[in-house]
Amino acid sequence: MMKKYLFAILCVFLSACGGTQTKNKKVSVQSLEAKQASGVVLIKNTYYYSIDFDSNLTVYFTGIDDEGNIQGVTFDENEVKPVTCYGTGFFVSKDGLIATNAHVASPTFSTKDVRAAIVGAFNNLSDKVQDAVNQQTERLGELRLLIDAGNSEYISQYQELAQKRDGNQKLVNAINRINSAECDYSRHSDIGVAFNNTHVRNTDDFTDCVTVTTDEEHDLALIQLKTKETPKKLFVFDMSMSKTSKRSMRNGDDEENKRKKRACSLAGKTLYMIGFNLGPQLALTKEGLKAQITKGEVSQNTDEDKIMYTIPSLHGSSGSPVLDSQGKVVAVNFAGLDKTQNFNFGIKVNHLVELLQTIE
Repeated sequence: MMKKYLFAILCVFLSACGGTQTKNKKVSVQSLEAKQASGVVLIKNTYYYSIDFDSNLTVYFTGIDDEGNIQGVTFDENEVKPVTCYGTGFFVSKDGLIATNAHVASPTFSTKDVRAAIVGAFNNLSDKVQDAVNQQTERLGELRLLIDAGNSEYISQYQELAQKRDGNQKLVNAINRINSAECDYSRHSDIGVAFNNTHVRNTDDFTDCVTVTTDEEHDLALIQLKTKETPKKLFVFDMSMSKTSKRSMRNGDDEENKRKKRACSLAGKTLYMIGFNLGPQLALTKEGLKAQITKGEVSQNTDEDKIMYTIPSLHGSSGSPVLDSQGKVVAVNFAGLDKTQNFNFGIKVNHLVELLQTIE
């Protein structure tokens, strides 16, 4: 009887040990592809901007380049050619919440920079249009003399040119008022996602989303399926294991020291990233949309906000989940160094957890 009892205790002990080992089992590229990859999505964001001035003038544009020049300026919304960018996101809840980078979901500029770029462009435009007005006024004077001399065949030409001159003068006046006008700029965005291992043939194959909230400081954002329901069988990354209680967030130095210790413990550890390098360019295959799984190591803990690692990434992988050897999210990929593409940065997951807590 005692032997049977001891044998039962031993079985329970071994079972418990086995359970612990399974929980801490290291992931592989194959296991990530079979499981976690289904929770990663390709994000497509098509957008443009508008700016309203007090002079009842609305200007549309598509961006500002590195030199501060406005791009794609037009006064007619129908003439706008929206910009399309791609990124990566991953499900963090069953109600369709997706984590990504702010620059993927909500590419923005400061109002000050927008207004400076617009005014700079319009000052140049104003000079050119004013030159045209001066030339048209001079020509109208010549036509007026001809008409007064009895040459009635010039009347229609005079009227047509006068109409153009007056329109240009109104434009110059409106542009000149912009310099002192208060402005408010808006982004017009159409965000959708495509699921891994699905076939994407056109824009109809992207599921509509909305932007829920952003953290511009840490380049993080949460978007959500309009259905507010994560499709069944798609993996949802568990953020609860990374949650910091509100009480511990208030503990200041103690919690800070704990974070520093965790940061040091990551150095040299293996990491995996699941994302869409180059967007659909690499992801679209005959078998459907395929996320790439890349591997590297933590090369440096840059600071309390970022991790530097040797995982190679290209444009399109912004917003990808970066996982440790147990498959837990440790960072959100957000940047590559142009000259050394095999060194990249990720925003540490605690900032994503804090962003999630703001909408709970």
